[in-house]
Amino acid sequence: MSILMPVEQFLAAFEQLRDRVPIVCRADWLVMATRLVLLRSRLLFPETPEAAVAAEQEAATDLRRLDELVAMRAAFARLGDQPILGETVFARGRPESIGLLRGTEHEVDVIAFLWASLSFFEDDATGRQTSTWRET
Repeated sequence: MSILMPVEQFLAAFEQLRDRVPIVCRADWLVMATRLVLLRSRLLFPETPEAAVAAEQEAATDLRRLDELVAMRAAFARLGDQPILGETVFARGRPESIGLLRGTEHEVDVIAFLWASLSFFEDDATGRQTSTWRET
């Protein structure tokens, strides 16, 4: 099996996607392709039987890491799509009551209100405040 053919295919795809794929992704592809070629050569042509077992274990570890990487990128994509407080979503307190109480009028006896307010500063013998203000 010649290594030249897959390398040429990889370089052709690499060149074709130059303008559409960021350089960071292309660098990841290059590192991954290099790693796969190295691993494949160790699996096909081991030096010793122990090296073959080690290459198989290394391949299993690399596949597990790739699965974890895919899962992490998927989680990042889900988190990246969430609205961000203060940037895309803005918190707001209770709705303003302006306009909700139209037509409501309160009749207040100002003198009674003042006497009731002053009574909060006076305590009776038990220490409780005795008078309260009520709207009439």
